Amino acid sequence: MVKIKVIKKGRQGMKKININKRLVYMVIIIAICLSATSVSDRKTEEKKPEKEVVSGKAVVVENEMEIEEKEPVKAETTVAEEKRPFTPQYPTGGEIIKEFSDGILVYSETLKDYRVHNGVDIKAKILDKVYASEDGVVESVRNDSLMGITVVIDHQNGIKTVYANLSSMDMVSEGENVKKGEIIYGVGDTSLIETGQETHIHFEMLVDGKYVNPREYIK
Repeated sequence: MVKIKVIKKGRQGMKKININKRLVYMVIIIAICLSATSVSDRKTEEKKPEKEVVSGKAVVVENEMEIEEKEPVKAETTVAEEKRPFTPQYPTGGEIIKEFSDGILVYSETLKDYRVHNGVDIKAKILDKVYASEDGVVESVRNDSLMGITVVIDHQNGIKTVYANLSSMDMVSEGENVKKGEIIYGVGDTSLIETGQETHIHFEMLVDGKYVNPREYIK
């Protein structure tokens, strides 16, 4: 009887040992799983900043590209807003024999009456060279019934110069670009309302459509 009891106790002890081993194995497995999960989470957390950094760099690059694309537009706007200095010269080198009247009636030697004189008359000889006062584009070439052969040059920014009493219509043409000091015509005697004066070139200047005294702009 004593042996049987010992055997029973031994089996129960073995069962307890087996159960304890299983518990230990389960705890080890759970610990391994938890450890693997923790390592995986850490790797995920470590990768996130890299993505943020990369995405941050992408944003910076995109912003730099936007800045590079916008800068030329600003430069073009600045250039467009700047006005080129207007520094004209007289179209010929003679003395002024009749002044700008600034809206005041002055006596006309040819017509024997009083009228405004919208330009200056510069003494010259027939076929003396006539030069462009400033860079510009020839706006018109016409044979005016009163002022004779007349050329208008547009200098932009609302400024134009007029050259009348010229000799010919065959030197420059409408739409042609001319430079300051470039020969555009010769002095003539085609102005019917100024034939009573000495030979000269009639020179006018307009700013925003209003006649101005060329002396105020030519130094």
